[in-house]
Amino acid sequence: MAKKNKNERGEGNLYDKIFKENIVPLFLPLLDEFLGIKILKTEVLDAKLQKTIEREVDFARIVTTKNCGRFILHLEFQVTNDSSMVYRFNTYNSLLVEKYRLPIKHVLIYLGSPKMTMIQKLPKELVFTGYTSIIFNEIDFRRLLEFDVPEAILLALLGDGKGRSGEDRIMEILASLKQLDLPIAELKKYTSQLQVLSQLRNLDEDIDKIIETMPVLLDITKNAGFKRHFEAAENRGIEKATLKVVINMLTLGKLTLREIAKCAGISLQKVKQIAKQLEDNKK
Repeated sequence: MAKKNKNERGEGNLYDKIFKENIVPLFLPLLDEFLGIKILKTEVLDAKLQKTIEREVDFARIVTTKNCGRFILHLEFQVTNDSSMVYRFNTYNSLLVEKYRLPIKHVLIYLGSPKMTMIQKLPKELVFTGYTSIIFNEIDFRRLLEFDVPEAILLALLGDGKGRSGEDRIMEILASLKQLDLPIAELKKYTSQLQVLSQLRNLDEDIDKIIETMPVLLDITKNAGFKRHFEAAENRGIEKATLKVVINMLTLGKLTLREIAKCAGISLQKVKQIAKQLEDNKK
């Protein structure tokens, strides 16, 4: 395998970090939803596997036969019973298949005097026969939006967009996150993770543009541009909580200015002033 360059390794680590942080709340519910695996209990397992496994077989050759064609012939010589022998063969098989991509015939030559008691086949449930997949680009992104798990909602960005533009999908994801009533700190964390994931679909410019124009996603009380706006609004007799509500409604763009004024309990003129300030801050 070709070595990854430094940038590729860095990006891979970013994605890995997000997925590993979110595995329990995200992927376990997804296994139930898409594979029907209903997990009742989990036990922590050391995920770090030995990076370099060195094994030396007793004999291995690529052979060509009249009846069985071309394959690897692997022989091991043993003088004592070893209960781990079948698992050792399994390791040899994995390493040889990965390296040579050829069928293998394994043969144990037992030379001991006691009766051989070693099992020669793995239990059926331990035999590797392949793996199942959850393919995100084939999942309707709307199914993921239905979860009440923010980590699953994020991955809607990687689903099948059903012809929807990247901007539309991002807007729906952000709206779904907002509906969970997450603390601002968590909302900002998931928004940052969404920015990272957007690179997997070349949507990073779209999400950056949306976030810049949606202060509702951020803690706007700490935004330098809006601090001045809050101070000015307070001088005009508008409470900070009311101002937040008005900004949220203006940003979502679902109501007219007159409807917003009625909902917030302030004058239409004040709503117009806030809307104008929002537009000025975007410039």
